[in-house]
Amino acid sequence: MAEFSNPNQQGGGQDNKSLLAMLVVFLVAMVGIQLYHMKYPQPAANQTTQPTANAPASQPPAAAGPAVAVPVPAPAPTLPVASATPAVAASSESTTVVENELYKITFSNRGAQVSSWVLKKFTDASGKPLDLVNHDAAKLFGNPLSLYTQDGTTLTIASAQRHSGVVTATVAGNVPAGMNGRAVSIANVSDSGYDGTYTVTQTGPNTLTYTQPYGDDGNTTGGTLTTLNGAIGTALSQALFVPSATGQLAAPASLSFAAGHLRDSSSARA
Repeated sequence: MAEFSNPNQQGGGQDNKSLLAMLVVFLVAMVGIQLYHMKYPQPAANQTTQPTANAPASQPPAAAGPAVAVPVPAPAPTLPVASATPAVAASSESTTVVENELYKITFSNRGAQVSSWVLKKFTDASGKPLDLVNHDAAKLFGNPLSLYTQDGTTLTIASAQRHSGVVTATVAGNVPAGMNGRAVSIANVSDSGYDGTYTVTQTGPNTLTYTQPYGDDGNTTGGTLTTLNGAIGTALSQALFVPSATGQLAAPASLSFAAGHLRDSSSARA
């Protein structure tokens, strides 16, 4: 007859404990393996390593293009030596008139300037055809197309006196040669009423006078007196240029001038 174990008996307890211990060790090992794979994933055997997104892809070397020729600037033209060119100068003063039904322009070969520019369809205050050239201002500043240079003379004014519309300016030092009859600009005088542009006359070694029809009699100091043009500009304004044509020309027409060692140095089309 079969025997039945009484469950209340103590026999077999050691085997149960051993089995439970082995089960706990197995579970701990499985959990450890899972954690290891989660922390250190292994690549598949057939997976190839791909470059990272930040790593620049290697580019094949660029094919060498055709050689580009660098343009070489042309050498500057050699200017003719002035002494090797025959000097050009007119023998006498002459005028050339360019005219049509609207205007009449008179050119002078002295300085290659415009001496008159009349608009036939307009009149001035006296009812005469309007001349755009202000002849009073031209005596000081020159006619249209005048040539100016930057070699003027500047003198320091020690004192100035106005009496009956005439100003006498005393300069520091002696007046240089060639100032008589020159147009000058007077500026920065203590009394600004003396400032302006005038034609001066030399009256002494260190004095120049000019007419100023306004302002009260008085005395002042300081300021400068500067010629509007230097010796070169004055020489150009008085030079007799050779015109390409003289007499009457029907507008539109071209006119050019030459003087010294310069040809076609001044030209106009009207």
